[in-house]
Amino acid sequence: MKVDDFDRGTITIERSYTTDADGKSHLKGPKSEAGNRTHVLPPFVLSELRMHVDEYLIGDHSGWLFPSERRESNLPVKIQRLSTVWLQARRAAGLDKEVTLRDLRGSGLTWVGWIGGTERERIRRGGHKSLPAAMCYQHADDERDAEIAEALDQQWRKAGPNLKVVTG
Repeated sequence: MKVDDFDRGTITIERSYTTDADGKSHLKGPKSEAGNRTHVLPPFVLSELRMHVDEYLIGDHSGWLFPSERRESNLPVKIQRLSTVWLQARRAAGLDKEVTLRDLRGSGLTWVGWIGGTERERIRRGGHKSLPAAMCYQHADDERDAEIAEALDQQWRKAGPNLKVVTG
């Protein structure tokens, strides 16, 4: 990922550095063309990202978002180190011990749906090329179910006996 423009608040996803089960690392592009994308970030994320970039990237906004501790290597942080830092951050935030970095992606895409994002918008934001791929990141939640029940109750009270029954 690279931060394109703090004034516009965008970030571009264009490559990844993955580690296989056998420990070999590979620099690669996204799985599909849909994975190459630029997004506008919400202000609460942008402010944290700006602090991260200023502290760790020292003015270089074209490199890795999470660079290796050995800057001269021009590689991202190793997954083992990222996992250690994630564990510390998760504990500091009071998150459940089972929450993974991947869960953050699923939460973000679920929230996009909760605020009214269309299927196409969720597919694009997740960098997926199909609805089934995007649906892997959609989750249901008991608290949200209660919110839906409350909204349905409000709709019922507002419409009363004139509530439209949708058929066929």
